[in-house]
Amino acid sequence: MTRIDGMPGDEWERALRANELSLGLDDLVVGTIQGEHAVLLDYTRGEYYGLNSVATVVWRLLRDGKQFGEIVAAVVAEYDVSEAIAARDIAGMLADLRDKGVVIARRV
Repeated sequence: MTRIDGMPGDEWERALRANELSLGLDDLVVGTIQGEHAVLLDYTRGEYYGLNSVATVVWRLLRDGKQFGEIVAAVVAEYDVSEAIAARDIAGMLADLRDKGVVIARRV
């Protein structure tokens, strides 16, 4: 598998939807859930990230080894959002976390 960094947004979302990427979390990023929100700490960079309730669901599912399609389905089931909007927004969030080094994506 080849690690993917900085893939452009349209290509990134297309690859996620096509199950061409395997997602994981950097082992040096730890998180804790407080109610509906989470806080992540990136030990390598000394950065903290606060996650809202939807982002917390996404992070929790990633931590549990779920992939893009499963994450989108879970968010659609839990929130009043269409699959297309959920997929677009989750792809954007994952790209942002990928660029920060929190999410690791590899081609399968």
